[in-house]
Amino acid sequence: MNEYFKTIFSANYDDVITQIEYISQTACAYCVLRFLNVQSISHFTKNTDELQNDFISVTKKFTICNFCVSCHNILPALSNIKFREKLSTYILTSGFEYNQYLLNVTIPPYYLLNDAIYKHQLIQMNYKVYTQSEDKYIKRKENFEDTSFKKIMLSVIPIKKAAKFILGPYLSKSLDVPVHYLSYFRCEITLKSTQQIKWTQQQLSQLPKSLRRIRSKEIRQGAEADIGLDAEVSRIISKDGYNINILKQMCQPPEVEPVIDFQFNIDRDPVYITGRYLKLQRGIAQTGDEKQESDEDQDIQSLPYAMNTILEPIFRKYVDFDKFVFHAAGREDIDVRMLGNGRPFIAELQQAKNACRLDWIKISIEIDQELGKQNFIRIYNQQLAIYEKFKDKLMVALYSGGQEKQKKYRAVCCANKIIDNIHIENLNLVQKTPIRVLHRRSLMNRAKTIFKIATTAQKGNFFTIDILASAGAYIKEFVHGDFGRTFPNLRDFIGADVEILQLDVMGVEMVWPPADVPQWIETIGDPDEKYE
Repeated sequence: MNEYFKTIFSANYDDVITQIEYISQTACAYCVLRFLNVQSISHFTKNTDELQNDFISVTKKFTICNFCVSCHNILPALSNIKFREKLSTYILTSGFEYNQYLLNVTIPPYYLLNDAIYKHQLIQMNYKVYTQSEDKYIKRKENFEDTSFKKIMLSVIPIKKAAKFILGPYLSKSLDVPVHYLSYFRCEITLKSTQQIKWTQQQLSQLPKSLRRIRSKEIRQGAEADIGLDAEVSRIISKDGYNINILKQMCQPPEVEPVIDFQFNIDRDPVYITGRYLKLQRGIAQTGDEKQESDEDQDIQSLPYAMNTILEPIFRKYVDFDKFVFHAAGREDIDVRMLGNGRPFIAELQQAKNACRLDWIKISIEIDQELGKQNFIRIYNQQLAIYEKFKDKLMVALYSGGQEKQKKYRAVCCANKIIDNIHIENLNLVQKTPIRVLHRRSLMNRAKTIFKIATTAQKGNFFTIDILASAGAYIKEFVHGDFGRTFPNLRDFIGADVEILQLDVMGVEMVWPPADVPQWIETIGDPDEKYE
């Protein structure tokens, strides 16, 4: 270590030695590294005794401090081999599969202020210089300008970053996987401390009302008083021109050694299974939240389940996950079948433990066959694809496709007279919000396009109609006119009253799954970003 300091701090080596001697009187060996801004991970990976011996080899005046006033002995506790083994065992026995990981550490905001105040004191004292002739420390001339804590803290390694330096290399070796800053698999360590910030009533009154409500609610439920105020602490530290006395009042030293509680948690990004579903029977809702919305629905027998309630238990046969969320590119009414090439969907599996290493080509076939036993729902072409990340890109592709692409429909209709076959192309509509959905949709005019219409006469006054329309068009209203709220409409074209008896969606024209969204992320991260 001595050679390291001579190399790194060659210009002011003597000053650094003085700083080490001074800081060690009140702080642990890891905090000495932090306040010297030593970015070498290899020093942090050493246990407390090894690191202290290294400092003693640099200067005999290094003090072994039993209680660190800066980190409150958090970092020495993290370096303990029993703690490391406990954390490693927690991850290894969690049941999750992973080929990379990310370590997140959350500390109470008290320690952000505590570090800032400690650093301020060091700068104010300017690391008092030891004079051998007088055998005491004398104060240098102050050369300190009032500036923001943010600038001051740039030269201090935060506690949570130091924690990653301490634990990261051990975990990478123990788990036998690399660290990646974009990893979908995260181990979270949350530190709870009995030492908290003393907020003044004036400061609390200046918080946004929404934050005050959230804070009050969570405190009533047993949360710490610092809850939700991390951003406020960061704002205080970052602003120019601070009042050190107020900060000292907020961040008072502990009267007794604080109790530190370490909590572990595993957080995994959801897994996204994409495909197209076919709904072969009427009366099946998409999510179970739909209600009867039109006269046509009243004669349809609703089944006691929906798309999501049918698919979820089948996916659970293959994947261990916490929550199932179903997304689709638009939706058909409960009395409408989904045929043709099916409707694009995403099955979001939250906290999925074992999805990525499964054979989804085989599973796609098995799921479709399982669904086929009921003959209600099928998977189009027996094809499912898995994505381990990139939710935003997937959702944009799904919802934009559902709103912007063309859709094919086929309907069975009945008029009050026999009609001839008609063919119409490129018909522009203005649709006022239909009466049947007015209770849940804004009243507005929507411009839609019917690209093609072709009617085929059937027996008597019955006929079928094939429609190619822009996404989002209300087809039922286009057929019967909705009391003139959709114009033009089929009723006006044929000059007769017409009712739609049955409606099927025959296809949703969009590329799915999206070709421009990668299914996986790279497994090796940038070494320089490993433990940031």
